[in-house]
Amino acid sequence: MEPASTEWIYQMDLVGKLITKLDPSLDSEIHANASSALVSFVAPPAPPPLSWPSTPPAHRSRFAGQLLAREAFAALLEKVLKGSSSTLQHGLTVIVEIVRHCVTSNRQSTEIQPLISLILEHLKDFVEILKSPPPIPAVQNTSGLLDPPLGSNRLKILEVLVALLTLKDDSIEAEVIRLKMLPVCLDLFFRYEWHSFLHNLVKNLLFMILEGESKALKQSLFTDCTLLERIVDAHKLNDEALKQPKSCRKGYMGQLRLVSNLVNKQKTKDTWMEEYTGQPLWKDFVQNQLEPLNDVNERRNVGGGSSRQISQGQSDEEEDFHGGNSKEDGLGSGSFEFRVPDNSGELFSPDRDDYADLESGGDHFADTEADEGEQASDGRAVEDLSNSMSKLKVTGSSGEEVEADKTKKQSERVVLTITLEDGPTTRARVILTPV
Repeated sequence: MEPASTEWIYQMDLVGKLITKLDPSLDSEIHANASSALVSFVAPPAPPPLSWPSTPPAHRSRFAGQLLAREAFAALLEKVLKGSSSTLQHGLTVIVEIVRHCVTSNRQSTEIQPLISLILEHLKDFVEILKSPPPIPAVQNTSGLLDPPLGSNRLKILEVLVALLTLKDDSIEAEVIRLKMLPVCLDLFFRYEWHSFLHNLVKNLLFMILEGESKALKQSLFTDCTLLERIVDAHKLNDEALKQPKSCRKGYMGQLRLVSNLVNKQKTKDTWMEEYTGQPLWKDFVQNQLEPLNDVNERRNVGGGSSRQISQGQSDEEEDFHGGNSKEDGLGSGSFEFRVPDNSGELFSPDRDDYADLESGGDHFADTEADEGEQASDGRAVEDLSNSMSKLKVTGSSGEEVEADKTKKQSERVVLTITLEDGPTTRARVILTPV
């Protein structure tokens, strides 16, 4: 369409009308449609062939400008924070994309400053949602009862926080510190120990702060969050948990190792960190736990040796998947488990919440964040295992050979145990155990 023929769209205040559709009295499907339309004004265009190359870029920019106007953004915040759980969910999606747009579009500070001031006025409301979200039904999964589950709304607020700190605005950083928002994020990180989306999001937040230039945010991590003490305590809790039968490492241990290594790296640049990293508690942790883990991970990256040696040298990120462990070092024993939930057939159903699957799925969603250099070897290992799987026999818990479909009929909840065994040729043994 020619620009002159679309002028009427701008005159009718399309953006304003879409925001009014985020009304709690309307159906959630209307909220979803309005949210999608608003997001399309500021989100990056889809790659071909899904994009509309014939649409002049100026049109999207004009709609984006209307959405970024103070009056429109204030109305959006009003709908999000004082509406229903549906308007909160779909409105937060729009806010996330608006903040990301401000980060990536190189807009002048005079354009985004009104939005920043509005967000700062309501940042305390977002913190309250992180602490006390709207009522959500409890979720029972293989690791226990989540009451309440994390929910997509709190994840989106964390995304907003990450995007806001990317702006490197002093007023934002000061308010985040004043409201003690970072300790709340860390509390969620440890509370939901099998939520890999959450773990990676918080890890990225910590990386951005530790690698950034804001000394105030870094000090908040060491003082308000007591980051180093919590890392040490988490390893102690993990060691205790591994002593229990059929136990496995907690889902966030891989991210904690990466954060710990970054702290040690950054202290050489920010020498003032020695006030915290020089404490006996941290130095003992680095020497007796972190460095041995790094050595194991390095051997895993180098490769070589038998399959059993490699399995015993798993990286701690991959170990989040593993049920087997050695009492001596808490590392892999050559076996690992995947727990299949009752509702596994619904994990990717389109009518489910985007993030609910992570919580209902349980510990089979443990994160496998890998260091550089692991990806290639991981890919080969997965390919080799996949090729071997087609030739495997499946045995029941008592050792008898059974058909996979019969095992499934016995119970919808099973533990899949894969054991790598040495011999003339490496073999993988698979056991489906009803639980």
